[in-house]
Amino acid sequence: MYSILNVNHQQELNSLHLNIQFNEQHAVFSGHFPNQPIVPGVFWIQIIKNVLTKLQFHIEKVIELTNAKFLIPINPQSHELLVLKIDYRITENTISTMAKVYFNEQKYTELNIKFQIKL
Repeated sequence: MYSILNVNHQQELNSLHLNIQFNEQHAVFSGHFPNQPIVPGVFWIQIIKNVLTKLQFHIEKVIELTNAKFLIPINPQSHELLVLKIDYRITENTISTMAKVYFNEQKYTELNIKFQIKL
């Protein structure tokens, strides 16, 4: 469905920058929407969760979504390489994220998500 082409984790700043490329041929895009595919907003929640999990955070569930702005639709055919920037803050049993998606330095999506984690 998507590939992460590189990850720049600045651990001392609690910040991640990733390049993401969607597989425009994936079956999900034929249904969302036929002849005009758009990346579903919920995919970004899952991508962020997957990235944090790969960094050894044990995500249990989403506990809060305080900001979800889908400013410009993302078409996997014309938006080949996206930048996902995630800033995060860890507390006792949560990780709060502020994520933004860019294409050619223009912001397309913004999400603030709090996950419950197991330390």
